[in-house]
Amino acid sequence: MEENMSDITGQTTLDRHPAGSRIIRTIHTAKSFLGLSQPEYRETLRQRYGVSSSKDLTRKQGDDLIEHFRSMGFGRPKRKWTCTLCAPHQRERGPIPKETIYPASAGQLFLINELTKAVKWKAEDGYRRWLFKYFALTEIKWSPEASSVITALKGLLRSQHKDCVALINLKHRGTRVTDQKLRKDGREVSLEDLHPIYRKIAIIVGVENAIKIGRVFGKQALYLPGLEAALNIKARDREIFRERNEGRTYTNLATKYGLTETWIREIVKRGRKGKLK
Repeated sequence: MEENMSDITGQTTLDRHPAGSRIIRTIHTAKSFLGLSQPEYRETLRQRYGVSSSKDLTRKQGDDLIEHFRSMGFGRPKRKWTCTLCAPHQRERGPIPKETIYPASAGQLFLINELTKAVKWKAEDGYRRWLFKYFALTEIKWSPEASSVITALKGLLRSQHKDCVALINLKHRGTRVTDQKLRKDGREVSLEDLHPIYRKIAIIVGVENAIKIGRVFGKQALYLPGLEAALNIKARDREIFRERNEGRTYTNLATKYGLTETWIREIVKRGRKGKLK
């Protein structure tokens, strides 16, 4: 009964409820969205509701003001939730016309240069002869030509060096490879400044890491066992430890695996400590 009764001003009791924090936040969001200045905002409140602050609005007046702002263009577009991993990425530019041909990039020319150095040619001008024989080219100017030459050089290098996986799988990196530099003693060290051996290392791990490797292992005769052998060492050591527990002597194990008895004892010792897992 009391809720339906009107007071002297003609307002119901519900009409006098103050606007909540949610309504006030929405009003201020709409004000910023529409770019209303503070004087314009205050004038709107004064003309429509006779107040100077949104805190003085009733709930009904707040809803009415929000609807007024909506009529002026305020409103949130509905958000479409999409998996960012699955959503297709839009191209900033349109598709490249089929008849368009670009010059060979710096990354392509750099890669061709490195692959050419890695291939073993039968003559000093072997690369130039090979390029003219199979591609009818004396120099590489365009990107499609460079791509074809890179693919062919990788195949040629693969047939000569089957274990040179890192260099063969090296992809175009644009100028990121050619621009790798490291400041040292007041000067910049680039990829071309390195020794050929360090240059090959830098192609894989970068100039800075190649220099770090040189500081640690420089002037040393460093031997790296084959990757397959290195991976099989733990399996071999576990087998030695198992056979020793079965009664095989150190001498027999050393003869079987081509190791010294001292090293066999060291393997067995590590096995007893549980370090061969």
